[in-house]
Amino acid sequence: MSTETLELVCAADERFLPHAAAMLLSAIEKAQMPVRVHFLHDDGLSTDMLAALRRMLDASATPLRT
Repeated sequence: MSTETLELVCAADERFLPHAAAMLLSAIEKAQMPVRVHFLHDDGLSTDMLAALRRMLDASATPLRT
């Protein structure tokens, strides 16, 4: 059994976050291994938007690092 993890790195501001989230979810669904997301953002990203991204990734059992 492989223990490899796909490390996805993404950066987005609040305006682009819905598009970035769609891309991440698509990659997670297509990956044939565990995925870990590293999300880069500035202080302009609201805590609500970041929480929504975290909930989406939690639902797919994907760790998020910010």
